[in-house]
Amino acid sequence: MDICDAFPSRASQKDGQYFFINKSRKSVHLSRSSLAEKAAIQSHVQTGTKRNRPAKSRLSVVVSGHFRSDKGRNFVSSNSASSAATQDSKMLSQRSPKSFALSKQEERSQKPERPLPEATKLGTAGSTIQFTQSRGPTMRLLFVDSRAKGSQRERELEDAQRKAHAAIETHRKKKMRSRQGVLQSTGNRSPDQVWIESPESTSTSSGTSGELEQPSQILRGTSPTDQMILSKIDPFGTGSIKFDKTVANLLHYYVYFYHPTIWPNEMAVLRHGCYVFEGAVNNIMSTVMEDKLVMYCLLSAAASRFQFVDRLPSAEVMGKEGYYVQNALQLLRCHVASTPLQGSEQLRRLLICIMFLTSAEAYRDEVSAAKTHLKAAVVLLKEKGGLKYMQDENLRGQLAMADLYLACIKLEPCLFDCAYDPGSASALNLEESELDQLECKVLGTSFLDRDTDLIPLELGTLIGQVCETYSIRSQLRTSSMVASRVMQATHWITTRNMAIRHRLLALKTDDSRVHALRVAIIMWTLLSMNVTGRTKTVKHMALTLRLILAEISDLDWIDSEDIGLWILLVGFACSAEGSEVSVWYAEQCYCFGSGLIPVSLDQDREDGLAMQLESFQLGYFFDLQVQRSRTRRLAQHWLQLQDVQG
Repeated sequence: MDICDAFPSRASQKDGQYFFINKSRKSVHLSRSSLAEKAAIQSHVQTGTKRNRPAKSRLSVVVSGHFRSDKGRNFVSSNSASSAATQDSKMLSQRSPKSFALSKQEERSQKPERPLPEATKLGTAGSTIQFTQSRGPTMRLLFVDSRAKGSQRERELEDAQRKAHAAIETHRKKKMRSRQGVLQSTGNRSPDQVWIESPESTSTSSGTSGELEQPSQILRGTSPTDQMILSKIDPFGTGSIKFDKTVANLLHYYVYFYHPTIWPNEMAVLRHGCYVFEGAVNNIMSTVMEDKLVMYCLLSAAASRFQFVDRLPSAEVMGKEGYYVQNALQLLRCHVASTPLQGSEQLRRLLICIMFLTSAEAYRDEVSAAKTHLKAAVVLLKEKGGLKYMQDENLRGQLAMADLYLACIKLEPCLFDCAYDPGSASALNLEESELDQLECKVLGTSFLDRDTDLIPLELGTLIGQVCETYSIRSQLRTSSMVASRVMQATHWITTRNMAIRHRLLALKTDDSRVHALRVAIIMWTLLSMNVTGRTKTVKHMALTLRLILAEISDLDWIDSEDIGLWILLVGFACSAEGSEVSVWYAEQCYCFGSGLIPVSLDQDREDGLAMQLESFQLGYFFDLQVQRSRTRRLAQHWLQLQDVQG
């Protein structure tokens, strides 16, 4: 496709001469320009994108004139004082007649004219030149074609280009954060600026160190809550409640950050421009616009997660979760007392409210209140047959997730059944081209052929299912799959992982060692394949695991010291950085592992010990991307304890 645009020559801005560019991506010659400008223009022509000139030379040029309908269709300027421009235009038309194949009148019939902003008019009555000021930095987008390419070479090239783009964007965001460092430290921030977190940064953060406690923050120059955006959200003021900046901020946060991170394994699909539950989010947003009860329930959950899970600083949101929860509970009581429950749609709306209130209380660590709300949902669905009655898969999944969260905190069986289990990986019928064999990592081999007293048959089966799920997650080649296929596979990973945790929580045992191993496996699945679990749930569970391990004597670990060490390593990885619990796990790891992992006396012994700890964990369960930073931190603690004692 040809790109036709006009660029003024720097040398001819005074006499009104302009050069026209009409080049396809195969063109090698451009009109008279400097070498640097040629290279810049050619790079945009090759990629088929519009070139944005620098602010100093970016012009919006309007030259009044007419076109002749002859074969050449030459451009003739009506400014008689600029004969040089007319001659130059004729020369260009003769040199490149194709550049004027589409007249200005035809262009205007295809594209509606837009008013030019704040222009300064110069010239005579017959010629008007308007200088338009720059509108600021433009947003750079990468559009990914979800269709599989014809050859392996093309797919690899596309994947390399995508990775290069991601690296460039990461560097740009780092520079933006460094430039805004002074603004953040002084607190001199405009009311229309908001700190938000990208879900990709959360899902790819390594470990549970301070980066997860204080997520990477990106300052957007213009907030989605400025008055222009607010007027677009509710232009006629017909929403269920009055919109202010806080409400708009939380709704934006829910749609683009909160809800996608609920399904973390499907982040790859978002890069294809698709999303499994996009329709569900749109339906919920339509409901909140007309139902005040659902609106306050959503705002209570969004405000709670905003502060207590993602830990994003915002004076507008701080403390608002209590106000939203109070209004939601009051409206819910009135609704239950005055409105009889009739029809599936009313039940669905009521369950949405319960789900949001359960999440809000859970994010605020009000576990008892959250469980009370969830029990109400269990009672409502029990008469209908449980979760399998729910046709809304998004709502069913979120209720199951809330149930799993509360069960993990209390280490109790779930309230709902496990009807959402999608079955084994054989149901996916994955082909070899959809899996990356180079990323194949055999985990869990050290659990094999162990004493059944320590690893009962049922626990061994669940360990095999964890290995299968994680193996598919790490090998899945989303770049070579169509979007619908990626959505199917990633959704299977999420729901299968949930079902495994459900069965691990339901496992009963009287052996404290089996109990500790079961808890450690649950923690690892949350650490490696869940966003909320990584940032919040595992920290609560690390405290509980410490109490369980304290009741087991060293003699009970005879012939099983390796499994005891792996459990301690998981506890250290899940504990908060620098906490007293983290120090306790580090000391226990040193005591348990001194005889299993010898320390080298070389100068780089810290790197050597970290590599040994990584190799040891690969025999059980280990996620390099998530656990490497915490493993290196443990190596530092290990050597410090060794130096003190030896």
